[in-house]
Amino acid sequence: MTTTSDNNLSADFIDNRIVLYMPEKMVEELVNTDKVGFSNLSGPVSLLIEKDFTCLDNVEEDQSDNYPNPHLNS
Repeated sequence: MTTTSDNNLSADFIDNRIVLYMPEKMVEELVNTDKVGFSNLSGPVSLLIEKDFTCLDNVEEDQSDNYPNPHLNS
């Protein structure tokens, strides 16, 4: 992912890689608010960026860098 000063999510296919461009404002909002994600279309491709929440069930994967699950105490 590359940050950009644009207003929308976008993507390119460069050297057999998908490069996602995310506006700096969106990154800040995603990290600092309860906003869960952003979406947009880039040509025929649908883009979706979402926070990765901890799982509600017991899993063996490392979830130490995930966001706390808002349904954990429900």
